[in-house]
Amino acid sequence: MKRAKGHSLQNTTHQPIEGRCPSCRHQVTFNHIGQDLYATGSGVVFGFRICPTPACQQIIAYADREHVINFWPAERLDFDPNGVPDTVVDTFEEALTCYAEGCFRTAAMAVRLTLETICDEQGAEGEKLFQRIDALVEKVVLPKQLLEVMHDIRWLGNDAAHIELKKFKGVGPEEVGAAIELTKEIMKGLYQLDSLVQRLRALKKTEGPSAS
Repeated sequence: MKRAKGHSLQNTTHQPIEGRCPSCRHQVTFNHIGQDLYATGSGVVFGFRICPTPACQQIIAYADREHVINFWPAERLDFDPNGVPDTVVDTFEEALTCYAEGCFRTAAMAVRLTLETICDEQGAEGEKLFQRIDALVEKVVLPKQLLEVMHDIRWLGNDAAHIELKKFKGVGPEEVGAAIELTKEIMKGLYQLDSLVQRLRALKKTEGPSAS
């Protein structure tokens, strides 16, 4: 590999790198590994870091150009998979990976597929996804807005798969990011709400005899 003409590498002072670990998803300050390097003439500082979480130890590479820091593997959005079926988690994780790597159209299609997987897991049948979503609405209890927005997420995935956009102005980080956050809320309502309620109720004092 040839080095760009006029550029040289120099050791530089370690700088603290904070972010969400792409593996364990904890918000951490990464520990440094080896020596950070500065590429003269380019303004780029790069090096390696390791997640301080003992059970993780994910190694990342980073590059800092004028205080804009990129990670490899890319920083991922937070997601709690507890209680969510594995088939749903696997599909949604693909959406998060694509989003982290800037592949927003692919991420939108994966979010749409997550909805389809949820419908299958819940036994909501239909020839088309819009029919399955309508069937799901009749089977589950969720806030009305979340039930209605499933069709918007479906349309976003449809737009992502075609050249001509029919429903959205674009399929970028803002649109797909909103779809991801809404899908997380749908999964919380379907798969995690009951366990959260039980956790709180388990912390209540044991009720004694009625005072009346």
